[in-house]
Amino acid sequence: MAAIVTSSIEISRGPNEVFSYVADRSHNPEWIDSVVSAHREGAGPLAVGSKLQATRRVGPRTVRYTEEMLELDPPRSWANRGYGGLPVTVLAKGRVEPLADGKQSRLTISTQFQGHGIGKLLVRLLTRRLTSQLPRDQQKLRQLLQQATQAQTSRLRSQPMENLFKFLHILAVIVWVGGVLTVNVLQVLAGRGHDGAAQASLLHLSDLYGRAVIAPAAALTLLTGLVRVEQIDVGYGTFWVAWGIAAIVLSLVLGATLIRVTNAELRRIAADGPADDQRWPTLQRRATTLFAINLLLLLSAVWAMEFKPTL
Repeated sequence: MAAIVTSSIEISRGPNEVFSYVADRSHNPEWIDSVVSAHREGAGPLAVGSKLQATRRVGPRTVRYTEEMLELDPPRSWANRGYGGLPVTVLAKGRVEPLADGKQSRLTISTQFQGHGIGKLLVRLLTRRLTSQLPRDQQKLRQLLQQATQAQTSRLRSQPMENLFKFLHILAVIVWVGGVLTVNVLQVLAGRGHDGAAQASLLHLSDLYGRAVIAPAAALTLLTGLVRVEQIDVGYGTFWVAWGIAAIVLSLVLGATLIRVTNAELRRIAADGPADDQRWPTLQRRATTLFAINLLLLLSAVWAMEFKPTL
């Protein structure tokens, strides 16, 4: 009878997590060095009879083979058979034991090669290779699963801060876009009337509101947006990120230059100019156009951040 290669390792993950990952042999390329690819047949849940098509490196060549699940007892044990590619059948069994009140696991894998015809000559070579390779593969598996645990723990710890910045970002966008829309609509409506005092007062209050509320909200939107980009781990070169940042910056520049200068001229005319000053309609049209452009920039930034378009 051919020798059975057995190796055990302790992993700082619960039995359910270890079992669900290792028993699903489609994960093999992620931790078994010699497995190049593995794809399960069908889309149903893992069960006795489930098959998998895989490719493995054997020396200088690659061979395709099939794995079939023979036994399945979650989250404790499984057994599968591999055949095809070589005149050798591989019987593998896995067992997961809980440790530390279920917070850790001991994984034991046993493998046996059965040669057919000329394949009997390969059994000793394959057994010797697996004896040295299986512990290394299990070390890689442990590192992979424990890193996932650490990443999950880190994610949970950082969740409150992520939620805080997400809330601040949404709040800043609401205040900014809502404030710009409200102020712009009021200015356009007031500009159509003939009450110079009311127009001058509204323009003055709009300027104060812009400095005290809209500008800080815009800056907070940009700042929290940059933080959110870091939190969700996407690059600044990503199309929707670049689009959103560019739209916000252009809106800030437009508000600080052309819109501010136009509003300042309107305030001077409303306060000191004659009631029929011919510059008023021209400046009012310019302001309306600038307001529309600014609002479109803001809405495009919101759209880009929400729908995340790509090229």
